[in-house]
Amino acid sequence: MTPMQKFAALNALCSDRTGNYGASIVYSETTGEIYVSAPVEISDGTILTSVGEHRNNCRSAIEAFWQRLTELQPGEHLRVANPTGEASRVRWNGYMWQDVTAYVGDRSETSPQPHP
Repeated sequence: MTPMQKFAALNALCSDRTGNYGASIVYSETTGEIYVSAPVEISDGTILTSVGEHRNNCRSAIEAFWQRLTELQPGEHLRVANPTGEASRVRWNGYMWQDVTAYVGDRSETSPQPHP
């Protein structure tokens, strides 16, 4: 996938659940760095970790952010809030975001049907 396709997948994840586009790319004129973020957190079932990446160009910032969100440890998933206050739990299954439905030991299990 290209960096723009990855950014579009991030926007699809955020907009599908929150009703707006939450992924953002910000350029700092002061430092010359690009910052990428989205309203998602990484959860291991007990601790939530916010994620954001900054690099000296857009491509590497998106790639670093994508890698952090898609190469999760066993038992980790992304937590995406929605306007109702509920949160969706998802993982990237290689081609789309898939809902996490259960925890078994030290890993998250995904639902049989991927989330579009």
